[in-house]
Amino acid sequence: KLGHEIGGKIHLGRSSGDLNTGSYIMTLRTKLIAIMEATQELRRVILRLAETHINTIMASYTHMQQAQPTTLGHYFSFWAYALERDFQRMMEFYKRLNTSVAGSAIIVGSEYKFDREYEARLLGFDDVRVNTYDAIWGRDINIESYSCLLALSSNIGRLCQDLEIWTSAEFGYAQVDDSHAGTSSIMPQKKNPFGPEFVKGNVAIITGALVASTMTWKDYSTGAIMEWIRTDEDTWRIYDELYNVILLTAEIEDKAIFNKEEMKHKCNLMWTTATDLAGAMVNRMNMPWRTAHQITAVAMRIAMDKNITPETITSDILDEASIDYCGEPLGMPTEWIREALDPVNSVKAHDMLGGPAPERVLKDLVKPKKKFETDQEELIALKKRITDSVAFMEKEIDSILEA
Repeated sequence: KLGHEIGGKIHLGRSSGDLNTGSYIMTLRTKLIAIMEATQELRRVILRLAETHINTIMASYTHMQQAQPTTLGHYFSFWAYALERDFQRMMEFYKRLNTSVAGSAIIVGSEYKFDREYEARLLGFDDVRVNTYDAIWGRDINIESYSCLLALSSNIGRLCQDLEIWTSAEFGYAQVDDSHAGTSSIMPQKKNPFGPEFVKGNVAIITGALVASTMTWKDYSTGAIMEWIRTDEDTWRIYDELYNVILLTAEIEDKAIFNKEEMKHKCNLMWTTATDLAGAMVNRMNMPWRTAHQITAVAMRIAMDKNITPETITSDILDEASIDYCGEPLGMPTEWIREALDPVNSVKAHDMLGGPAPERVLKDLVKPKKKFETDQEELIALKKRITDSVAFMEKEIDSILEA
């Protein structure tokens, strides 16, 4: 429309290399910011749940077997820290991503002396990808665009897998909201946790994208440019889907109903406080740890064979185990034994840094809550830098038009 004399000069010093790469980066940073904003919403929900459930006693698990007593608050605190790391990975990626390739053309730049730093400022970039060859062919940024998402997707998938298991009748620890469930076409009693299942599937999609991107960029540094399209064209769909998945996860966890009484009731069915009992032998009976561990193991087997529970065990069982293992009775009062086997006492006793004791969890949550706020401020600031760059560019354009 402007003609060759004017319009033809617009292409000066440009190439499909920096145009395509630059627009890819600018679009990707917008998508990445959206992912970080969604992650902040999920962190907010998880931090609230961690505080809400500091006294909700439950069993922890290893090998899908009851391990030791903890709290639901301690469990959610775990995910608060994991999501904090996910956010930091994305923020670090953003800083590497948001660098300008403008002026790089296809490999060697241009003989025209463009001010690449000025161009970067106009386009909202924080820095310049200095080497013009690296700016166009250093495509590890494409691989990283998926790798940080994969860690995040894996974490929220595990979070939702736990919830899916907990909703089963065998556990009975939780229920998802009706809006996140569906029934069966043949079994009308079913309440299937569709929401958590959908979230879990996302990690497979991102894994596939990461592998595809890695294989595309395995080529020599003078390879065929059109291969880029085969991996880049899926980026926006994958980012948009993960954005929805993160917000869905936040809503699922926020609306889930946790059965506190059932969690507490089942906490010690398989003697989760056995380690505490062995510890009490060490502390109160001055016994070596390995000896206490073995006596406790024998006592647990005897109690289970006799259908004796932690609430009904007596000193006779430990004496029998001690005689069997080391030839003499232990002589530990029943009161001490039952005190050691109480899950509530166990949780309170684990008051070290990072432990599940309620007051300790509250103290340990101070740092991630503060980090959440500073991350939110940093996220707002980087969005503002982009907005300011648009205003700056418009002002510069106006000054040219007015000249």
